[in-house]
Amino acid sequence: GDDRGTLSLYDALVDIATEELLRFGSNASCRAKDIMHIVERVAMSGIVSAASRELYAVAANCLQAKISTGMSPNNDEDGTNCNSREDDDDDDDNNRDIDSGIDYPTTIQSLRDSSFGLHADRPLLGLWRFSTRQRKQRAFFQNAARHYDNQFPGDGTRSSKDHTAGEGNVAENGKSSRYDWSSRFRDPSRPLVLDVGCGMGVSLLGLAKNCATDDTQDRKRAGESGNSTCQSPSSDIPMNWSECNFVGVDLSRLAIRYARGVSERWGLGHCLNFVVDPAEECLANIIDSYPGEVRLVMVQFPTPFRFQNVNDDDDEDEDEDED
Repeated sequence: GDDRGTLSLYDALVDIATEELLRFGSNASCRAKDIMHIVERVAMSGIVSAASRELYAVAANCLQAKISTGMSPNNDEDGTNCNSREDDDDDDDNNRDIDSGIDYPTTIQSLRDSSFGLHADRPLLGLWRFSTRQRKQRAFFQNAARHYDNQFPGDGTRSSKDHTAGEGNVAENGKSSRYDWSSRFRDPSRPLVLDVGCGMGVSLLGLAKNCATDDTQDRKRAGESGNSTCQSPSSDIPMNWSECNFVGVDLSRLAIRYARGVSERWGLGHCLNFVVDPAEECLANIIDSYPGEVRLVMVQFPTPFRFQNVNDDDDEDEDEDED
């Protein structure tokens, strides 16, 4: 199927990266920064497989060799510090920060024990940097304009376009197929957790992945009784996360496509879904049609706002290409 083909492609790319590290990773000219770039990007893609674990093991050995031989992990072959060397592939912030503050022994251990992945500090930092470079979607401004048009109907202003940011088809009953809950979830009667402005979806991916694992283990221990105990240790909210469905909504098609891709690779489609829609429309559809209770609505740190020129409205946003 398509999913198997996609996974095979990812694994093939990871295998190539592993072969390259085996070829030159132990050379003095290969900086720890270069090795970290490789493993961070694999982790950011959400690849969890035998191929990625092999890559992480090889990367750990390369980093360990540099430390064991007394070579500073930040230094090039000629002894110069790589933080002072211009890197054409990254912006100035990356040049200053990429190696500063890294605990290499801990990183090496995480690469070896498979705890390194999407939710490790460095991959999350990479995703945050990527998010800061994205412009606000045109739909965000158009949505805001429609909101204020409704607030001040007599001021003579109108929004420039009657644009719907969402995606998908509309069924005969007038409801969007995006909110056909029976096709979205294995059990649509479960309590729902909604993340408004979910961005790349890392919060819900972490909750759904960890609780799906804990739920499976709890059911085995409880003899399939379903009395699972996955709860947030740092939250006062009395939540049994493993009994919930999760929905993330955002206006960025690019971010939602990323989140969906990771969710599919992790096999979380039965309890986790992501939707491109304005928050108001998503909330209205949930209130109107979701068969279970809404247990929690999360509004976390939005993607950092990036000011843009009014002329930018004439340009096409990169993440609003046709599907």
